[in-house]
Amino acid sequence: MSVQPENPAGATGVSVETSAIARQHLREFLAEQDVECPSCRYNLRGLSTDSCPECSQRLVLRLALAEPRLAGFVAGLIGLSMGLGVHAFLAVGTGIMLWVEGVSGGGPPETGVLVLSTFGLFHGALVWLWVQNRRRITRVSALARWSLAVTGCLLPVATFFAAIELTNG
Repeated sequence: MSVQPENPAGATGVSVETSAIARQHLREFLAEQDVECPSCRYNLRGLSTDSCPECSQRLVLRLALAEPRLAGFVAGLIGLSMGLGVHAFLAVGTGIMLWVEGVSGGGPPETGVLVLSTFGLFHGALVWLWVQNRRRITRVSALARWSLAVTGCLLPVATFFAAIELTNG
């Protein structure tokens, strides 16, 4: 008998034997332990089915990492998102100023909106790439992970000063 992991979405590929084994392991695990339902926080001690009696959500027993090494990933994501937010906010603000001042004649140069929008799109692409590569980032060594995170936090500062230089120079 080959044991396949149980699919929580109920898709095909899980044998009846494996499902029965998984339900048995769940019941054994909850037999004498106080564990809350992840959905409604109902105490599942002594549960005899694979569903919570309070909210009727189906439950599965899973293996997870004790410490998933997400701190570096989250730090880099915050830094890159900060760059996206700052540049997008400044691009919109500069665009509004350009529009308001353009109505009365004069205003800031249009290059400011273009530069800030470009850096905003750049940071948006980096945030997307960062999230898409989460598994790779969390699997590299701690030094590499934190180097990437620090770079992700310093990059918005560098692009902010580059945007100031490009719009004023």
